[in-house]
Amino acid sequence: MSNALKLTSPLGVSVNHYLAYRAIMKNGKPMAMSYKTPEAVKYQKDFKEYVIQEVKKQGYNLKPDPLQHFYIDAVFYFDRIDKDCANYEKCLDDTITETQLIWKDDNVALFRPQRIFYDKDNPRIELTIYPVDYIGIFDSENKT
Repeated sequence: MSNALKLTSPLGVSVNHYLAYRAIMKNGKPMAMSYKTPEAVKYQKDFKEYVIQEVKKQGYNLKPDPLQHFYIDAVFYFDRIDKDCANYEKCLDDTITETQLIWKDDNVALFRPQRIFYDKDNPRIELTIYPVDYIGIFDSENKT
């Protein structure tokens, strides 16, 4: 895998704890407004700084291209058996997008959980991010 970036995230924030809602009045009518939870804000700040450091440290040098899609292979190490790996993608994708170093918009991110393990002492998500081979509807650049 050329141009692969390997990252390790703490379990982070599941979609269940990513956003919260409060009622506000707008034009005299009640309305629900979403906001990031303090837990999500802290996770994203810390993980964003880590991603920026790892891009430099690993010499990752692919420039963001709006046509380039990326696989994100994820191996989960949960601290309990009642967790759902599908709930962790959104906050991870959004945080990586905020760096603007791998992609500009997470619509090019293909999140692929590979395995789930259990490690109550060191819960985490190990990520390998790398560009896909296909180009649009073609299997590779050679077939375009």
